[in-house]
Amino acid sequence: MSDPGATSFDSLLAKLMCAIDAGETIDVEAFIHEHPEFTHELREYFAAEALVESLAGPKLGSLRDISELDNDLRLHEPPQDAVWTQLSRMRNPASVSTTTSTTTSKCTSETVPTIHGAQTEPIDEEFLSLGRYTIRRLLGEGAMGKVYLAYDNELCRSIALKVPKLPTRNDAGWEDRCRREAQAAAALRSPHICPVYDIARIDGRVVITMPYIEGESLAQRLDRFDNRRIPVADAVLIICKLAKALQIAHQQGIVHRDLKPSNVMIDTEGEPIILDFGLARDSRNVDVDENTLVGSPLYMSPEQVTGDTRLIGPATDIYGLGIVLFELLTGRTPFVGKTLDVLTQILNSEPVAPSTIVPGLDAGLEAICVRMLARSPSDRFDDMQDVANHLAAFTSTTAPTRAARMHPRRFRRFRLPVTMLVIVALSLISWLVWIRSLQATMQLNVQDPSLQVTFDERPVSRRADRPHRVRSGKHRLVVRRGEQELSSTIIIVNAGDDLHLKIEFERGQLVISQDGKPIGGSPVVLAEKELKRLAGTGQALHSLSASPSSSQILVGDGEGALQCWDVDKSELLWQTPAHHGTIECTVISSDGSFGLSGGSDHQISQWKMATGKLVRQYVGHTNLVADLALSSQNDTFCSASYDCSIRRWSVDESNSVGLLAYELDSSIPDVRSLDDLKSLEAHITWVRAVAYMPNDRAIVSGGNEALLAVWDADSNMMRQRLIGHRGPVLDVAVSPDGMSIVSASYDTTLRVWDAESGQSRLALTEHSAPVLTVDIDDSGQWAASGSADETVRVWQLASGRCAQVYAGHTGAVTGVELDLAHGRLISVGEDGTIRIWSCDSADLEASLH
Repeated sequence: MSDPGATSFDSLLAKLMCAIDAGETIDVEAFIHEHPEFTHELREYFAAEALVESLAGPKLGSLRDISELDNDLRLHEPPQDAVWTQLSRMRNPASVSTTTSTTTSKCTSETVPTIHGAQTEPIDEEFLSLGRYTIRRLLGEGAMGKVYLAYDNELCRSIALKVPKLPTRNDAGWEDRCRREAQAAAALRSPHICPVYDIARIDGRVVITMPYIEGESLAQRLDRFDNRRIPVADAVLIICKLAKALQIAHQQGIVHRDLKPSNVMIDTEGEPIILDFGLARDSRNVDVDENTLVGSPLYMSPEQVTGDTRLIGPATDIYGLGIVLFELLTGRTPFVGKTLDVLTQILNSEPVAPSTIVPGLDAGLEAICVRMLARSPSDRFDDMQDVANHLAAFTSTTAPTRAARMHPRRFRRFRLPVTMLVIVALSLISWLVWIRSLQATMQLNVQDPSLQVTFDERPVSRRADRPHRVRSGKHRLVVRRGEQELSSTIIIVNAGDDLHLKIEFERGQLVISQDGKPIGGSPVVLAEKELKRLAGTGQALHSLSASPSSSQILVGDGEGALQCWDVDKSELLWQTPAHHGTIECTVISSDGSFGLSGGSDHQISQWKMATGKLVRQYVGHTNLVADLALSSQNDTFCSASYDCSIRRWSVDESNSVGLLAYELDSSIPDVRSLDDLKSLEAHITWVRAVAYMPNDRAIVSGGNEALLAVWDADSNMMRQRLIGHRGPVLDVAVSPDGMSIVSASYDTTLRVWDAESGQSRLALTEHSAPVLTVDIDDSGQWAASGSADETVRVWQLASGRCAQVYAGHTGAVTGVELDLAHGRLISVGEDGTIRIWSCDSADLEASLH
């Protein structure tokens, strides 16, 4: 059986990206053949030429610090630079299929394995003559080309010859971009930057020539050391040299944007040389596409992940070089995990302190590394020269005896000891002053004596009048009560800070405040809240729906199996192989007589709830069916699909009766700004969520544009656009009175919208990973959400406060049903379990008061 955690399309993409991160070369056709259930989706994906953007969803824009969010004007006027990048859809009317297309990638690194479906003109690699060059052997193959060891027959020297890959579709500016990239690299003069010799068109192919550098990559050198850690002095020297080289590039307006150990060569003299300015951006060329998301996920800065191009600049390289320094010191990158997890961590978490991995690491060096990795570009060093200066100061304080060797031999007997003592003394004083300047003071006031508090895993005094001296950087504050961990909070300390922390625990609510401002804490999760657990199918579960009139639920897994359970009796009523591939969505009629399921096989099926018998199938979508919604009369339903459309169906007919999408022969608009998004008449990329308004006269949908759309059910026309999320909308729910809409997003937030005005009233921000599912209870007062952070949260919709957190799933939570009438909450997840939790409205109210 397949891995339960790898059965959804998103999980498959995550595994693909992890393989690429590991340096594997991907055979596209073989990969598609191994996953026949996603043949159509994978072909579209590989053709899109935007690997990282496809995995991360559309660009998220810059996420504001949660502590700065409020429910005032900023929630109603999203920034102009959010996710509105150029999104277009390629259509094939003959096959009535649609394909998602994102911004075409630039010519990029030869160090990234080939995975795209672009066609390269065949080249015989054995001693092929290409103009004046003789091909010796293949050095590396990348997403946008190949690099060969070649011999220049005119200048009689070995070179590296890059043959960029042709774009997948007509792109008149492709060759110009290649030439600009070559010109950018050729303009740089530094012994630590690999130059470009020439760019030319030979025999119909564009080729770029560069020096052939003998040696090994920095990544290969790391692998030769125990724990992948090189000596600290060597690490500092390498980073210092690279910083000086990058300062030269930045002064000429060139930003690398893809710094990583595999892009640094160590030559035979031991000197580091930066390779691959193929991702570099010349800030002087205004016609360069500013919406292209580039970089390697493990080494991306927050502004690269969000696609906030205003912030991508020299500070982006400082962050990337900081990750390289972190890896040289610790043997690993700051963030680890699956690619989607890493991208989420970059946006929402601070890196762990290097000293937590390597105890005893110099505090001054750690402070330099931490500052380079500041999430906000403005909090990093001023420029690369500033980085180099700080690293040089560090090396001078760690090697103070070097100056003594400058004295002539005849004076050594008398001057050497005195000089060394003076130098050492001055260095020690400077070092102490410097270290002192990197420290701060902290006072902790704990109100409840039953709480145990640790700071970086060390117990701390709870007396408010006893200050503690702490180093600058990132620290972890953990609060426990007995054996239960109530909170683990990251505290950022800046040099010279005087922090006053207060920890309070009352009525199940933990609050941590810094200088009077809440910074952490959450409702306590009690183990006894889980009433029962059902085994599921043994595979990852991706969908859940409950019958309003009975205790029956439908769940679908990643292998296409559909189960019907009686929750009260904990009894499996029936199970059937329903789809070829993942079951993405289910819904049960309000009278409990039938259910619907939709899957990655593009099919929708109707099932008799009493027996599990297939009633009919609905054909029309050309891509994955992501969500389903039934009308209140159970006579029609809507489906949302990755084919960029919403279809309306009669329950009793197999053909759709309405299409909410752009016409196949119509012109699809480019979306480059907020105004463009406001003028959309239909979705232009994957539609992930759909719901009926209570009167069935309107339909709400959400998709990858970060847009919620309200449609008129009679005319199939979009009448309202709700704008505010910074990432794809993954689920949507409507309150029973139709006054509120709640949306869940990849940007880790939920939003509560006023249905009449279309304004965002509240942003619910306590999840730490994409929010995958949301449900509103029958009273309309409470909502439950499930997230990739493996928790379920229950929210009071009037105030936006989180009343309870349920933790226990060991995988992403993919479905929730809130049933306060029966005092329970049901959740399913990628860990393959169905969990029933105790959830009573009286308890929820009590936890808030």
